[in-house]
Amino acid sequence: MSANKILIVDDSPTTTNLIQLHLKNLGYATAGIAETAEVALKLVEKCLPDLVLMDIQLGEGMNGIEAADIIMSQFNIPVIYVTFYSDNDTLDRAKLSMPFGFINKPFRANDLRVNIEIALSRTSLPNRDHEIIHKHTINDARSDGAELSLLSKALDHLISGVVVVDETLKVFFINKSATNLLNNDFSVRLKGSALHCSNPRVKKNLIEKLTKKTDVVFTITHKGKDMYVLIFPLSDSEAYDVNHQSCSIMFLFDTIREPDRIEDVIRTIYKLSPTEAKIASKLMFNPYLTDIAASMGITYNTIRTHLKRIYQKTGTNKLPALIQKLVTGPAGLLIHSIE
Repeated sequence: MSANKILIVDDSPTTTNLIQLHLKNLGYATAGIAETAEVALKLVEKCLPDLVLMDIQLGEGMNGIEAADIIMSQFNIPVIYVTFYSDNDTLDRAKLSMPFGFINKPFRANDLRVNIEIALSRTSLPNRDHEIIHKHTINDARSDGAELSLLSKALDHLISGVVVVDETLKVFFINKSATNLLNNDFSVRLKGSALHCSNPRVKKNLIEKLTKKTDVVFTITHKGKDMYVLIFPLSDSEAYDVNHQSCSIMFLFDTIREPDRIEDVIRTIYKLSPTEAKIASKLMFNPYLTDIAASMGITYNTIRTHLKRIYQKTGTNKLPALIQKLVTGPAGLLIHSIE
């Protein structure tokens, strides 16, 4: 077994000493120990561990879930929660960050071994990100010079369908939700490497909307079922070009009234983490940070920390500018276009 480096984040010396002992016996190296989330983030940036064992409650400041969200989204390092806290609210918040494992205290050495081995096996595959993208990329768009930097393995965790398509309806990426939705007896279906429309008028309408290169929301109805479609053209700096056909992202929904749908759109377009997307989506309905912090069970200072990263990723620097961008962008269009 290779000596993978594992960072321990826990404010209990008794727990950290026990974890260190178990890691040594299992053949792993300790990359460091952090008692706070802030120290953990600094150590992650400095030593780039192979995995992080994270307690959820860390005293003052940022909690373990918020720190894990940053570590996994910005450093692509797997995190396993090791915690006493397993109530429904904590579990719900922990699941949003999509951890690689969850261990309840008190734990056994075998609990650590199994969770660590599974987490490391999920991240040690060569070119894992490329592999996942290729798994859902039709006809290997990268070989045609297509740049899929916007897409990541996170897209398969979205409840909304995401399709990257050009003006000829050729598909270069499709996530699991979109595949399932298009196999649900709609007039638009996936056939081979392209979208196929059984209704010529639907096909003409769809191509016209893709060609206009503007954000638009519309509904496709077939056999009494509605599928909502949001088209978001990729900008010149983001778009890839295949046979001189510019591409757009299509978001597909069987319903758009659930807040999670708005989060999916914001998260994909601006490359936000799950927590950042949740905050941004809430800002579209309520601009008061104290209210948002209370509704998410986190501190006002934590909201401010996330907000700084949201500013960077959205190209804004103030709250009014951010809200304006969100409300007037594709997510806002989605909210206001359907009654």
